[in-house]
Parts: sequence; C-alpha cells; structure tokens
Amino acid sequence: MDLSVLKILAIINVFLFFIFMFITKKDKNRLFIKFVLLTYPLMSINIYGELSSFDSLCILFFLFFYKMRLTEHKISIFYTVIFFIYAVSVFWGIVSADFKIDIASIHLFISVLTIFFFSKLLIDECLFIPDLFYSIIHYLKIMLVFSFIFLIIQFFIGPQFSLSNYQNPNIVSSEGIRYPSFLSDPQVYSQFLGSIGFVSLINVKKNKGFHSNKYVLSILCMFGILIAGGRAGLLGLFTGFAFLLLFSNWNFRFSFIFLAISLYFIVIFFFNEMIIFKRGTNLNDAYVFRNSVWKDAFKIFSLHPFFGIGMGNYTNYVAIHNPDQVWLRDNEYITFDHPESGYLKILSETGILGFTCFALLFINPILNGIKHYIFKKDNIVILLISALICWLVGFYSTFSLGETRLKILVVTILSLLIVRLSLLNSNRVNV
Repeated sequence: MDLSVLKILAIINVFLFFIFMFITKKDKNRLFIKFVLLTYPLMSINIYGELSSFDSLCILFFLFFYKMRLTEHKISIFYTVIFFIYAVSVFWGIVSADFKIDIASIHLFISVLTIFFFSKLLIDECLFIPDLFYSIIHYLKIMLVFSFIFLIIQFFIGPQFSLSNYQNPNIVSSEGIRYPSFLSDPQVYSQFLGSIGFVSLINVKKNKGFHSNKYVLSILCMFGILIAGGRAGLLGLFTGFAFLLLFSNWNFRFSFIFLAISLYFIVIFFFNEMIIFKRGTNLNDAYVFRNSVWKDAFKIFSLHPFFGIGMGNYTNYVAIHNPDQVWLRDNEYITFDHPESGYLKILSETGILGFTCFALLFINPILNGIKHYIFKKDNIVILLISALICWLVGFYSTFSLGETRLKILVVTILSLLIVRLSLLNSNRVNV
C-alpha cells in the first residue's frame, strides 16, 4: 500500500483508540493490551518520523489512562534492575557517540522505554488476573490466522500489498517471490511463524483434551516458513523442536513426530514451488559473505567496547568506515543498517554492558523455566521456551527487533514465560 494510506490507517487507529478509552467503563489496562494485540498489523506504521503507532499508543495510554496495579504478587526485581542498567547504558551510548543526536535517535530510545512499559503492564495484569494469560495466547492465535489470510491475499495481488513502511528488496528475485505477509521482510516473517508456531500448541482452554486446531496452525506455520524462504527461521524451528523433544513428555514428543512427518510430506509435494530451495546463493557462499561483515562488526565493538557506537548508529558508522556494506534497492545503494546478525548489531551499538543486560533478560527466565520443568513438568513453560529459542536462533542472522511487530511478539512471549514461572512459584495455576 502507499505510505500515505498506511499513515492514515495508523492515525485513524490511534484516534479510535483514544476515543474508545475515554468512553469505555471496562478496565483500561487490560483493554489496552487487547487493543495492541488485535490491531497488531498496524503497530509498525510510523506516525511521525521513526515514531511507530505502537510507541504513540503507549505514550498516550501512559499519560492519560494507565492505572498502576496494586498486587501482592510481584515478580523479581532482577528484571527491573537489568532493564534500568540497559536503558542507562543505551542512553549514555547515544549521548557519548561520535554522531550528532537526531530525532531518529530520540525515537529509538523512546521505543526502548515503550516496549518495557508494555511488558511490565502485561506481566502485572496477568499476575493480577491469571486467566488473562490464556486470553493473550488466544489473541496471538488470532494474529497468526490474520497473517495467513493476508498471505493468501498477497498470492493473488502480489507482495506490494503490504502494511509496512517499506519492504526489503529480498522479496522479489530471479528465483521467485518470498512472501512476507503483513511484515516487511520474509526472514522476519519466518521468525514470526517459527516462534508463534510453538505458542499455538498451547491450549487456550485449560482442559487437557485433544485440540486439532493447534496442530493445523503449527503445520501452516511450517508451510509459511518454506514459502517465505527464511533459512534462519527454519533452523530456529528445528532447534525449538529439538529442545521440545529433549525436555517434553511423551504426548509432546508424539506431537513433534507428527509435525516432523507433516513437514516431510509438505516438502515432498511442494519441493519445486518452495522458494527456500531455489535461493540463488548456497549456504557456504552466504556464510563467506556474512563472515566478512561479522568481522567488521566485531572490530567496531573492539574499538568501542563499553557503550558501543550508539543505538541506531550502525548505518552512520559503516557509511564512513566500511563503505562496501551496501545493497541495491530501487536502483539506489543503501547502507547496511545491521551487520547480518542481531547479536552483533546490539554488541556494536550498545557495547558489552548493553549486550550483557539484553542477554540476561532472556537467559535468566529460560534457565529458570528449564529448572521448573524438571520439577513441575509444566508443558506450557517448555513451549514458551521453545518459541524463544526458535527466535534466538534466527536472530543470529537477522536483526528482527528493528521490526516493531516482531519486537512486540518476542517481548509478549518472554513476558508470558515470566508470568507462568511466577504463577507456578506461588501455586496459582494447576499443571
């Protein structure tokens, strides 16, 4: 879609949100979470500059409607402290960078604060009303179904039918079309599908009966990854499944075998149509290219080890020091905005302090989740960890957090894992 049309959609969405919040008599905190997740496809559209719809909604909600939740059950202060250190290090990295602070840098820092606010709100509300946990899983499944509907429309209209500020040039190539659905990049869509595919295996209804729809959604996720052609996303899916096979009970191991067989037959029947098997570069060539970029990024980190070059400054830096890092879009050379790795992007831009805090926000709940599963055998914990592992593996080659909608998904899954562990600790849920 035309960018002006997208902005109009985003502005209308924000306006409706503001009006709706004023007139509703229901709990505004929970309605805000629901509104964000149910209008998820519009969250990445920029309202002004680099300020996204999501950031705008968070700011408006915090200023006018937010009600601090008083609950006896609190999560560990560990996450708040780690985030505070991360935010301070990011702020100092931006201020002390060699590049002038501009409006884009300010918007990036605001986006760090808004995603933390959303995560805290989600955690607090789920701890206050535990059943909200399952409602959020339901909203994520609705989001997934919508992505499939959007994907089908793209098959008929073309990938130019989009809800993104821009689309990466890797969508259309001589090998064919890699469909991204409403996201901006097929690799990001692959990570989206891989992560949410594990979440879709969680029963929204708390009974333990057989629910075939969750397997249908997971199979469609695998099919979508093959269509999108995301190798890293597919590798993440396999890694998540391997983790699930290692730690889960026999029911989930059966599910793994069922899904693996389904994937095998999908590949057999649609091999010639799958763009992932027609990629112009083989894995070795892709590795050689990326390895050279990774070395450059690590060199940047070695020169700025503590606070990095400043969040969002990778493009500015390589334009001066590594001018060969460019790709072609619409007959125009565009400088890389990340070093073909999400981890090296964070390491080079925020330094060792910011990177360590970022890593701990994932490592701590994952390790706690594994420990809890060993003693309490909660399948939901394992599925949420598998979803995060799937994304963490794919993140090695693509800085997908630059896509606001993917960032919302990852933080939502991470928050749900923290909530689940807290509820298990307090014996407020049945396994």
